[in-house]
Amino acid sequence: MDERPEIGFRFKKFLFNRALRILLITNGLILLASAMLGPIYALYVQKVGGDLLDASLAGSVFAFIAGLTVLLSGKYSDKLPQKKLVVVFGYIIIGLGFLLYTKVDSVKFLLLVQVIIGFGDAIYNAPFDALYSEHLDKGKDGTEWGTW
Repeated sequence: MDERPEIGFRFKKFLFNRALRILLITNGLILLASAMLGPIYALYVQKVGGDLLDASLAGSVFAFIAGLTVLLSGKYSDKLPQKKLVVVFGYIIIGLGFLLYTKVDSVKFLLLVQVIIGFGDAIYNAPFDALYSEHLDKGKDGTEWGTW
């Protein structure tokens, strides 16, 4: 009898359960997309007519909207039975914001895109953490939170 599939299954199970793997991969893709923009962001802002102050303002708008909205998102996500759908909805909003970067032609439009991305980030953030917490394996919560 070939034991490789069983070893592979145990190895996957050893790393993380299926729900955490999905959450880690999807969140990793969002973070990767954001991180790829970071090094060229100031050049991008300059290309649409802005300067360093505008780039800072755009980052501040994102942080303010995300910080304000996450409070509401967390409160309402506690009442929803399908938190995963809220996470997906947040990812869709962020994806829309990333696509809108290709259409930005002014600093005002850039600020609007930052509002959209900040809103999407806040929408998915609290339910993501709640889902992650729900799927932690007993006795591995430090390791699994550390991985995130």
